Amino acid sequence: MKKLGIVLGADGAKAAAQIGFLQVLYDNAIKIDCVAGASSGAIIGGAMAGGMTPAQMWDALRKIKAYHILTCVPNPFKSGLFNTKKVKKLIRGYWKGKQMDELDIKFCCAATDLSTGELVVFDADSKVDMAEAVMASCCVPGIFEAEQINEKQYIDGGLKACLPIDAIRRFNPDVIIALDTSSKTTKPKKFRNFVSSLWQLYVIMEADVHQQRLDEQKPDFVVKVDIEDMSLFEISKFQYAYDKGYEAGLANIEKIKELLK
Repeated sequence: MKKLGIVLGADGAKAAAQIGFLQVLYDNAIKIDCVAGASSGAIIGGAMAGGMTPAQMWDALRKIKAYHILTCVPNPFKSGLFNTKKVKKLIRGYWKGKQMDELDIKFCCAATDLSTGELVVFDADSKVDMAEAVMASCCVPGIFEAEQINEKQYIDGGLKACLPIDAIRRFNPDVIIALDTSSKTTKPKKFRNFVSSLWQLYVIMEADVHQQRLDEQKPDFVVKVDIEDMSLFEISKFQYAYDKGYEAGLANIEKIKELLK
């Protein structure tokens, strides 16, 4: 069978859809050889590469509460309102403290250099702590403090590569499948606080270039998950997103099997 690379994107709480999709691959004994992720996709990809099954990831995700990842008192005088200590402690357990050269599946994640604005990809050759690399990929600007690695500051990789398709090519997969969980809005929303407004700005900026990047980087197959009216912070909709990802997996599994022949 051909080598399969999976690309998981930057979509906050919609990462639940990624797990639903991966469950379908797991149920059909589809072997994943490498994975690239950005933002929440870096967490899911890292967990999978570290040996977690989709069922284990789903169980862990459903237990997450806001106080598990956010500090009690935001600090407006730092590079972001919340520090990343709680998040790093949480996610480090997902791959049992392994580093990137110890993973079961080849893995890389995308981050953005806060100083230069350049895309940076961390992999096993980067020789950095995996939890720090994944956290760098997840640091939503203004919300989390920028992650410092080797005296450089990094923020969310989704700013430069919502779906880091080119990044996964370093592993030479025969087939690249990108999971697109970008959602559409069908009803007007009210943004009631600074955090929700800032996140919406992030979504607007990314949406302008999302399709263009997909067209330019040309994965072999894009699986589009049909998610409506779900913000990136709506953890109350985890089940909805998971079900949508699972449905997308079922709808496309025969096409995926055909690609891998």
